[in-house]
Amino acid sequence: MDINFNLGDLKFVWDSEKAEKNWKKHKVKFENAALVFLDEYRIENYDDFNSDDEDRFKIVGEVEKILVVIYTEREDKTRIISARQATKFEREEYYEQFSFV
Repeated sequence: MDINFNLGDLKFVWDSEKAEKNWKKHKVKFENAALVFLDEYRIENYDDFNSDDEDRFKIVGEVEKILVVIYTEREDKTRIISARQATKFEREEYYEQFSFV
């Protein structure tokens, strides 16, 4: 069953079973993961590796911790596919943008 979630003007959707599995595996709720889209310093990239069947994107942003969210765009909604805490490399990449040389 799909869950619809609005965050201001942003519209999200996800599969409830997938969200539950994600919580058990990564301890990240999709409601919380959606907040990375509000991070003005988020990093978004096209996910070449996983975009065979549909265009997928990877976003890295801060919500208490640095999270990684995989998502796709469907119609007028952002469909969250998975969410987890960032790896050390992903955290370093995120914080690197604040380094001033």
